[in-house]
Amino acid sequence: MIEIETEKNRNLKNVKQIGTPREENKIYIENMAYNKIKEDAYQEKRVFVLMGHTERMESKYATFIEAVIPVREIAFAGGVPRWNNMVWSEIFREIKRLYEDMIIVGWAMDIKGMSP
Repeated sequence: MIEIETEKNRNLKNVKQIGTPREENKIYIENMAYNKIKEDAYQEKRVFVLMGHTERMESKYATFIEAVIPVREIAFAGGVPRWNNMVWSEIFREIKRLYEDMIIVGWAMDIKGMSP
């Protein structure tokens, strides 16, 4: 069981801790968002924008990933995504449509054959 520190009174039963942030910071992802990233797909590489919020308690931060936006059309250079105006326009259109109450807390790349 993971220890979740949060100021908000929310149901946090469907989250898991991920990543390797510094000791005082934590990153949690809701199961629905995690499952969307790990869905079977035919692409070798997939990119996602992570939506959610960050909470601060004293000197510690907890980032909560509540949703993910798949980036459908993105080019790669040197193995990393190339973020351009066309990509961001599509992302912001999706945020306005579904996720206006959240902020962008990061991005993720899923590569077939590599561990999460």
